[in-house]
Amino acid sequence: MTTQEQKSLSDIHQLIVDLKQENQKFREDVNKQVEIIGKKVDNKHMPITLEQEDILQVAQQAIGKAIGDTLAGYNSPLTKLVLGVVDDHSVELRTIITDSFSKVIRTEDFKQSIINAFSHKVARTIISNNDGLFDKVSNELKQDAIFKSKMALAVSQVVEECLLKNK
Repeated sequence: MTTQEQKSLSDIHQLIVDLKQENQKFREDVNKQVEIIGKKVDNKHMPITLEQEDILQVAQQAIGKAIGDTLAGYNSPLTKLVLGVVDDHSVELRTIITDSFSKVIRTEDFKQSIINAFSHKVARTIISNNDGLFDKVSNELKQDAIFKSKMALAVSQVVEECLLKNK
């Protein structure tokens, strides 16, 4: 056998091996696709159960809303009943609400919250009523080299303090 014949046989052999590998890969790819399609088909049935649960929840909510709407009507007996109970216990309820209100108002947290909210509101009003005064002053300060350097030092110092606190 000549070298050319051996080379041809070797090439044919390699071609057959390559074809077998490609065929095997093709089979695996087809099997994967079939599995994926099978899973999709199986999953198509899952939302039906989920939808049934959703339908049940919606039905319960609708029934609850219908009952609420019925009892909240113009001449609802429930409204009359609640008003009667509240009237019967109005003295006790007034005492509880008054005591609770008094306790809340007397706390330092409440007082500080009121002061902070008031301060914030006053500051916003002052700023909004000065039609650009703060912008003008800010722009003038931004052009001042000494102010810029002092601002840079202050920011640097604040950053260093924060980093030291975090350690």
